[in-house]
Amino acid sequence: CESYVDSVIEVIKAQGHDYHTVVTAPTCTKNGYTTYTCTVCADSYVADETEAMGHTEETISSVAPNCTESGLTEGKKCSICGEILVEQEEISALGHGWNGTSCQYCDAIRVNPFADVPEGSFYINPVLWAVEKEITNGTSAVSFNPNGQCQRAQVVTFLWRAFGCPEPTSSVNPFVDVKESDFFYKPVLWAVENGITNGIDSTHFGSFAFCNRAQVVTFLWRASGSPRPTTSKNPFTDVVKGSFFYDPVLWAVENGIT
Repeated sequence: CESYVDSVIEVIKAQGHDYHTVVTAPTCTKNGYTTYTCTVCADSYVADETEAMGHTEETISSVAPNCTESGLTEGKKCSICGEILVEQEEISALGHGWNGTSCQYCDAIRVNPFADVPEGSFYINPVLWAVEKEITNGTSAVSFNPNGQCQRAQVVTFLWRAFGCPEPTSSVNPFVDVKESDFFYKPVLWAVENGITNGIDSTHFGSFAFCNRAQVVTFLWRASGSPRPTTSKNPFTDVVKGSFFYDPVLWAVENGIT
């Protein structure tokens, strides 16, 4: 005969989760939270969120520029996480404040090669500036000749160099007294095409004619775009309204040029 074995199923209650907790602290910009992970079945969830703390602002000190080194504006960063909140911007170096051969801000000294440009003269700064910028040179290695007269070709060349030696856009040269080999060839063509000056007639520039004060001021005024003076007050009995140099003179005086 057959034999039978009775089986009994016994129900065992669930053990319940055994959660391990990991706390993630809040940062300046991100919320904190707690992660719960069961050590038995690996069930996991996140709860107990806490708000981000926000940045704690700290000032980054500005750095003052000096004659030769650039500086920085004031900035800001977070003292907790180090994030830059306000970028520092570079401030250009001031450049030397020359008073003759000495800088009034630091102990720098510059060379003055010219025996006829004395310390304390009103023209020492302009002369040394012009030489440094290669606008002009001395008449020799040790002489500038500050009282010498300037020819039309020289004044136009000074202006051309001061504007960065721009190339003239045209090669048309109507002047028989301006040769391509002359140092003033490009300056003359540039000055004429930009309305700074004309020839003394249709075929002559008058390169070696001397310039008077009115002519030089007018060249400067035209090179600056022929701006209208803001005043009509004219203290000069030898500057008559209607003359070609009337506006240039008033403009130059009110801008401290002369």
